[in-house]
Amino acid sequence: MKSAQHFRASLREQQERIESEGALLVHACAFLVRGLAVLSPAPSGGGKSTLAAQLPLDAILSDERILLRPAGDGYEVALPPPPFRGARIGRPQPSAPLCAILFPERSPGLRLLPCPGPTALLRLASQCFTLALEDGRGQEHLERCGRVVASVPCARLAYTAPIDILTTVEKWLLGTT
Repeated sequence: MKSAQHFRASLREQQERIESEGALLVHACAFLVRGLAVLSPAPSGGGKSTLAAQLPLDAILSDERILLRPAGDGYEVALPPPPFRGARIGRPQPSAPLCAILFPERSPGLRLLPCPGPTALLRLASQCFTLALEDGRGQEHLERCGRVVASVPCARLAYTAPIDILTTVEKWLLGTT
């Protein structure tokens, strides 16, 4: 009993540290395209692991939880501290600049569909582990998520496995689709 309480207190302390640094702990898959990170937040059963399974292992940062933190004029995707890490960690690269957010959706074929700012904001915010809502800082949390969404292109990635996700996303990022 005491160890469970200690563990929960330790997790809360780490979550407070993450949020005090302006970072977000996101329920997401993250993968690399040309050395840049693509974040794919989704709820449980939303396709994160299915998406990661379609990628080469050296392109995957994680298929479960990601730390998203401010870096210069943008954001950086990194592995969270050990208690928050997912089971499947791919590439040992510690971090990469965020270049896009793709919200996975299971759908026939492969399509990149628009995801307007307000929708992207709500979808990202709903996939963050945060104490802000408990502590009366919901507005602060939404503003933080809004800054992330405004900093990179956001889209819905509708797909059915198996597909060539990396080529499709790379073409989209380069504006050649």
